Amino acid sequence: MAHAPSNHVDPEARTAPERGGVLSLGLLSIAVGAWTGLVVAVFRLGLAAADRLRGAFLNASHGWPGIGLVAVVCAGAGVAALAAWLARRFSPYAAGSGIPEVEVALQGELPPTPLLRLLLVKFVGGLLAIGGGMALGPEGPSVQMGAVGARLIGSRFRRGWPETRSLIAAGTGTGLAVAFNAPIAGVFFALELILRDFQTRSFGIVVLSSVVATAVGRLAFGSGAFLVHPHFHLVSAAEYPLYAVLGLLAAPAAAQASLAGCVNWNRLGRAAHQISENHIRFTGRVEIVCDRPMPLHADGEDMGDVEEALFEAERSAVEVLV
Repeated sequence: MAHAPSNHVDPEARTAPERGGVLSLGLLSIAVGAWTGLVVAVFRLGLAAADRLRGAFLNASHGWPGIGLVAVVCAGAGVAALAAWLARRFSPYAAGSGIPEVEVALQGELPPTPLLRLLLVKFVGGLLAIGGGMALGPEGPSVQMGAVGARLIGSRFRRGWPETRSLIAAGTGTGLAVAFNAPIAGVFFALELILRDFQTRSFGIVVLSSVVATAVGRLAFGSGAFLVHPHFHLVSAAEYPLYAVLGLLAAPAAAQASLAGCVNWNRLGRAAHQISENHIRFTGRVEIVCDRPMPLHADGEDMGDVEEALFEAERSAVEVLV
């Protein structure tokens, strides 16, 4: 019986020798770029259509005295709830921005997840959440969908984990490149933040994939900038003191936001530790809350199962905090 592609990394694959040479890997990077460019282009077109639909709905609501505001709020909340339900019901790892999940997947620590289902839920959920008016950008879903596509291509052509890891990094960079029509930013995002590897081979793979994806994206959107800033000019010198005041107000606000983020991460760590203690017990076997037994040998050969259990506990902690 055929099994759906999964993001699980076989421990033997971590140290498996790379298959093929630079040419074959380059061809696969082109495939990753074409795939990501097509998927993210369709995603952006869907977001544009959703934006027009939302604008028409908002304009129509002005003609509904008394219920217009209620209708807008309820519609937005309903769409967001539907997106959240899709993620929880069908693919929990499609929740969130997607970038942290990609970073964990590159470390081989993400538990087995059906990739096609993850891709579909991320696509539809992203359209619902962003198109519904939530304060989100297209970069998170685009990055994760590019990574999932790269993982599927690597699995389809039976590449070893080192090569697949490079392809996943290329997929993340191409996702960002097409989302913002910024190929150079996508390249350095993949190399510096995702792969953390500036070797010539990795650089070539990511650049080639990003160029192909950007070419596909520009067939749909042209070469114009994604973000067009309005023209700005000073009216009088009296504006300078106002900008100084703005800076004085923004600095403590930013510091407070950073402090709140640190506090939340500390809460997350404590919650993950507590849930790990409650749901993981060592009795010759390791069991997590879903009651799936996993063997634990004294020689440490199956410590990857322990890491997987700990990651599940951390995911549970996130759900508790949210």
